[in-house]
This record gives sequence, C-alpha cells and structure tokens, in this order.
Amino acid sequence: MKRVTKATMLVGILAAQPVDANVITDSYVGSDDHGYGDVIASNADLTKFDITQATGSVSGTFLNLSIETDFVNHVGIFPSLTADGLGVALGDLFLASAWNPAGDASDGYRTDNHANGTIWEYGLVLNDRFSSTGGIATLFRLNGETNAENAILSDEMMKSGVYRNGQETLVDLASEIPEPVGIFGTWSIDTSNNLLNFGVDLANTGLLDGNELAFHWNMTCGNDTIEGAIEIKKIPEPATLGLLGLSLVALFGLRRRNLKDS
Repeated sequence: MKRVTKATMLVGILAAQPVDANVITDSYVGSDDHGYGDVIASNADLTKFDITQATGSVSGTFLNLSIETDFVNHVGIFPSLTADGLGVALGDLFLASAWNPAGDASDGYRTDNHANGTIWEYGLVLNDRFSSTGGIATLFRLNGETNAENAILSDEMMKSGVYRNGQETLVDLASEIPEPVGIFGTWSIDTSNNLLNFGVDLANTGLLDGNELAFHWNMTCGNDTIEGAIEIKKIPEPATLGLLGLSLVALFGLRRRNLKDS
C-alpha cells in the first residue's frame, strides 16, 4: 500500500483550492435616473427591469459571470417605445482592466455615464440579443478613445418612454472602431433562476494583468445597470506548485532525518 505523506497531502490540498466567486450587489445607479432611483419603472413593471446582483469569478484566464435579473423573462417588451420597433433587448457585456466610476458609492455613482466613467476596453457581443436561450458571444477590442465611439447608447435604442440616458448598452458594430480579436465565448439564460450567464477565455487580452476585472451590463433601455469589479486571485502555475511540493517534501524529509539522529 502506498504511503501518503503529510507533504503529499498538503500539495494536493493546495492544487485543489477552488476559485472564490465574487458577489457584486447592484449598488450602481448611474446618471439620469429621472428621480426613479436604481430602477426606472412604474410599480407594475419594477421587477421586469431590476438587476439584483452579479456573481463572477476568474479561473486561470476564464471568466464566468452570472447576472441575476428578472428581465431574462421579459426580453422584447415595449416594442412601440424602441427605435427599431423590436422591443427592449439584452445588452452586450463591457469589460475593462480597472473600474473607475464617476461619483461616489454612497450615492450610487449618480453622476456616472458614458462620458465620465470607466473607459471600456472590450465588449462581448451577443449573437442574438432577443434569444430566450443563449448562444455564441464574440469579443471585440474597443479601440476608440471614448465610450461613445465604441458603444451604442441607451438614448439611441429608445424613441420614447422614460429610460436611463447615456448608458453604454451595445458594441457599435456599424463602426469600424471595435475590432474582433478571434475570441469566442458563450452566453445562456436560466429563466427559472433569473440568470444571464457569460463564459469567455480572456487570455492575451491584458484584461487580467491587474488585480481586478471591471464589467458593465444592462438591458438596451438602461433602466437598470450593474457595474462593478471582480477580484482576480493569482493562482500559482503548475510548475510553481511542483516546486513548492518538492520543497515541502524536502522539508519533511529533513525533519524526519533530524528526528532519527536525535
């Protein structure tokens, strides 16, 4: 029977440590709430637009992000109020290597909009923003100096009604500024649990070079928007873990030898 040493057990525990998920509550309001506060809606429609929270983690270079919102059950509502006549839809996911919102957390960042907040560096574009199940998402590098150059704003998606102005909602694919980088992810909808899920490998984008990954998402009217940052926990590479394991084995071996000699 093979003997399992304490050192072997410890190395196994280190290698199997899970990546802790970050829970980001929807404390971001953003500008132009027209006096409604976090969610712009009448009482009857309040839950249709409400974003509760997001849960995100980075494992290696892979991002998993789930956004909790009942809107996944109401995609396409109010077609008469939208510029394309198709209804309010799911927005794209905006990403940056650091979160720099305008304003103050205690006030819900109520001065933050496309012109003075985080400059988003990448956008994950949904292949069908009206789908009720999910699909493929394509990553674009946002090369413009301003968010207005890179994104379609909520103002452009709506023609009437009350909605939050000035929020980035879709990557502007009609512009030549956003650039596809050959990275594809997935997105899915879990209507039972009110979840919009994203998954994408962000290797070689530079988004994971720091200690956090910023994100921004809303429906195309911007009636509720969530922004925040996911903590990036650096996990040792396998080679580093191997060296650590050898060091621990040597340490325990030296300890045993000292005990025998004493």
